Amino acid sequence: MYCQRDRSNSFRDAWLRANVANSDEFGNFRMPQIDKILHAERAVRGGGKVTFEAPIAEIPVGAMFAVDGSAYLLSPRGILPWSFDGYGTPQTMNSETVVQVLTPRSIDRFFSAGFVPLMHTSAAL
Repeated sequence: MYCQRDRSNSFRDAWLRANVANSDEFGNFRMPQIDKILHAERAVRGGGKVTFEAPIAEIPVGAMFAVDGSAYLLSPRGILPWSFDGYGTPQTMNSETVVQVLTPRSIDRFFSAGFVPLMHTSAAL
């Protein structure tokens, strides 16, 4: 595993710009605080998953969503089905289809603000 301090700092800065209205508060946020917020956006007590609904047209590149029990990634290549073996070939879906967004809201906002996520190699083929 390689240290990615620069990537971590870029993540923190972009997350703050997308999610904290008052830039004077930026210095008060450290990664453990952001991680705590993200955890609350991901999971509910008892093992449940926090999701929200949105049409595909409103989901940013990098976000994961579910339709009919299957998970997908919105990538620069399009909508890719997810599996433990990697991402599949692009799928066609109506952009107005309302889906369950699996990505935490604050990450969704930060992807929408322009942060470019690193994706598995099977998503970039």
